[in-house]
Amino acid sequence: RGGTRRGSPSRSMASGNVALLLLSLLVTHVAHAAPDRFLASDTVREDGPEPTCFSGLQTVAEYMTCLSSIPIDPARRDCAMDIVFGQLRSLYAYSGLVMDSLDTDAELPPGFDFSVHEMALGSHVDDVEAELRAETSAGMLALKIAIMFGKFQDAHTQFQVNPLARTLFAPPIKIDIKLDEATEEMRLLVTKREFWAPAGLEGKFLVSINGGAPLDYFLEVAARTAYDKSPGARLNRYLRFQKLQSVPPQDFGVFNATFDDGQTHRLEWRALMPADPCGFQSADYRLCSREEQLSGKCANTTEIMTACFTHNPTFDNMVDLFDTLGREVRC
Repeated sequence: RGGTRRGSPSRSMASGNVALLLLSLLVTHVAHAAPDRFLASDTVREDGPEPTCFSGLQTVAEYMTCLSSIPIDPARRDCAMDIVFGQLRSLYAYSGLVMDSLDTDAELPPGFDFSVHEMALGSHVDDVEAELRAETSAGMLALKIAIMFGKFQDAHTQFQVNPLARTLFAPPIKIDIKLDEATEEMRLLVTKREFWAPAGLEGKFLVSINGGAPLDYFLEVAARTAYDKSPGARLNRYLRFQKLQSVPPQDFGVFNATFDDGQTHRLEWRALMPADPCGFQSADYRLCSREEQLSGKCANTTEIMTACFTHNPTFDNMVDLFDTLGREVRC
């Protein structure tokens, strides 16, 4: 367990402004998150071309294929990158965050001195910017920015884009941490499995995941959308909800788990894409399910997903604001 170190008010305001700016650049504001339900489908699969983007339960690989298929306007991309990375390098509070995120006057009470990871993000931000300026997919552009901001591990910084924030990722198993009184070792117990995971996993202890310690795997999962600097606080947050939002798990959600009975199973996460990924609350932007598209009931959904990432009336207003401030952007 652990806690979070909070930044100063100036840092909080600066990071909040950047998050709000990013949100206004790419999409409309997030409405309601997708429902926390992962239900089996008994719909018979029809013949037809495999859809690229569809709503409902799907593998993480299928979800990533959808994101990769969404085109982007290069001019809009370049304009967004000018504003985003100009903000990161010009705001003094963020300069401190990027160069030395732990340089803070916050003090922890005696007895709560937990270790934190040092983050040298200056070169990482430079590398991400170079990669993003060559990105041809709006979906992958948004996802890579979200992953970058997660590495800041700052409680006040979030990056939310409707199709990302409205998509949930469910693990195949739910876990709880139990103390082995004999060895004084913390062990991970499976308390529940989802319907796509093998039967009989409940009540078993995890021994290893991908050949490593199970705790290390879930610490990495918890860090995918980190709002806390403490690994313990991030893990506690994950254990409370046991799902991810906006950023998918590592390795396309696939992992090999070995249990205390000696059995090893290949397990995988699933993504739940909502039927209203844009949050426009309009039937014109409804994303059909896989079964509906395979049966020929829906047209190509590329236009819908493109609109999710590009339709934003406040984008031009932000460009006008930067022009008023004398900031050069390629728009």
